[in-house]
Amino acid sequence: MPRRLAVSLVAVLLFAGCDTVVKRTLPDNVHTVFIETFQTLGDQSLLPVVVGDELRRSFRLDGRLGVADHAAGAQAVLGGTFSVYDKVPSRYDRNNIVQEYRLLIGADLTLTDPATGLSLWQSAGASATALSASAAPGAVTPAVAATVKTAPRRITQDVVYTVVPASGLPVESEEDAQRRAIRELAERIVHKVVEGW
Repeated sequence: MPRRLAVSLVAVLLFAGCDTVVKRTLPDNVHTVFIETFQTLGDQSLLPVVVGDELRRSFRLDGRLGVADHAAGAQAVLGGTFSVYDKVPSRYDRNNIVQEYRLLIGADLTLTDPATGLSLWQSAGASATALSASAAPGAVTPAVAATVKTAPRRITQDVVYTVVPASGLPVESEEDAQRRAIRELAERIVHKVVEGW
């Protein structure tokens, strides 16, 4: 009897936490997202390819939004520009040789409704208040629409990677660290797209 009670209690606790799994702040009509090719401001030409692959993988694993092959078949379009790429030494040995780097990658993101061009991420500022207050169709002024449309959101991810064997830590190349950072960044982007900022 105590064992059956314990199993039941565990099951209840597991199911009680399930409501956070389905949290979603996007409009109800948004079921698919199209991922535009990200732009890069630096010489890291592989980042857009890697982030595109990782975003598609992360959206599929998350399961709350489908990934469309074309913008015409989606209710949301995710675009972005890599605006931050910073590699700095984070640890030296006693001979002043770099043993570890910190890599910071950041992107400015937009999530728009392809039919209207308006942002699906509305901040708590005046533009969002004006947009939500316009209940009547066509009540959104061009000025408000432009403000909401051009409001990118920045997200960053940093990783530390070792370049010299020390203390049993695995050695990584910059490309390996990039992939790890992009994978973590993509997972965070998916949560921001679905759950809001």
